[in-house]
Amino acid sequence: MNPPSLHLVCVGAIYIDTIWQVPYFPKEDTKLRASKLTRRRGGNTANTLQVLSDILSHTPPSPLSSYLHIIAVLPEESSQDAQYICNSLPGVEIAGLFRPVHEHAASSMIIQSQKDDTRTIVSHGGGLEEMECGEFIEKLRSTVSVPSAATTIPPDGKGGNSSKLWIHFEGRIPDVTNACVAALRNMAEYADAVVSVECEKPDRRGLDRAAEMADVVFYSKLWAEEIYGDGDPGTFLERQIHRLDYTRKNAILVCTWGAAGAAAVRLNDRPDAMEWARCSDTWRPPGDPDAKVVDTVGAGDTFIAGMLYSLTHQPRATLAQSLAYAVELASRKVYQDGFSGLGEAMHET
Repeated sequence: MNPPSLHLVCVGAIYIDTIWQVPYFPKEDTKLRASKLTRRRGGNTANTLQVLSDILSHTPPSPLSSYLHIIAVLPEESSQDAQYICNSLPGVEIAGLFRPVHEHAASSMIIQSQKDDTRTIVSHGGGLEEMECGEFIEKLRSTVSVPSAATTIPPDGKGGNSSKLWIHFEGRIPDVTNACVAALRNMAEYADAVVSVECEKPDRRGLDRAAEMADVVFYSKLWAEEIYGDGDPGTFLERQIHRLDYTRKNAILVCTWGAAGAAAVRLNDRPDAMEWARCSDTWRPPGDPDAKVVDTVGAGDTFIAGMLYSLTHQPRATLAQSLAYAVELASRKVYQDGFSGLGEAMHET
């Protein structure tokens, strides 16, 4: 009998980021010298998978075999940008939707202010044609063997031929994301697939429909504040439960709140049976009360990696424990450059 397996497929854009670290944010029409320049592969789901891959390489052997995939639009397969991106994600299968003739990937310029710990992002899509729903389904079918992914994993992680398919959407273009999630929900072969959606940018409010069909939804502080104004993650989730018609049984809603941590709720038909969690205890470098934040780029992506790992590989964890794991992981990330070493830091013996 085959051991249980997890295929985690992320769907989103991949960028090449140029990060300019400056002492303060420049005024318009002035000159300013950067103190540091970094070029690296970016993109929400790519960052999430990089962290997940690192975590999995530093955890004890598990009866669950995990396979990581990303479906993303990329330039010509032979282009330098495409090769750079593919080489940047060891341990992840790149299921690229390659666009012939195009040489350049999507890119971002990130201005990181040391004075205010802020980041300002200017991005460009590289002229690449966006993914369509039909392309996504075709690529998904060629990436993951559906018959082996149509059952669920027992809570103890043991068992026969059980496998699991988890599909995570960055939530970029509402119409496309909504169509992709709706297509999955209407196809018998993906009836048991777990779907998660990230709702990060408030100008993508059309993602509400995808959120209603998802098993797990990740909301950002920006999203919450745009809808309800000032508040906290727990209050946002309490209001959100009544604002949308979430259709999946035991759906999990998560809201991040930067340095204030995060909150989550597992829905239930009975309001008194809902599982609530709140984590405001962010991690700080031990023995260094004056430690300064180093790099916040990708902190939210790191948090999602932590939640995905805990929800798939820690079946006995409570929602509060999963949240605490993700908050600590994201907290560790902001005190270092990039993502390397996070898995080892979380699971060092």
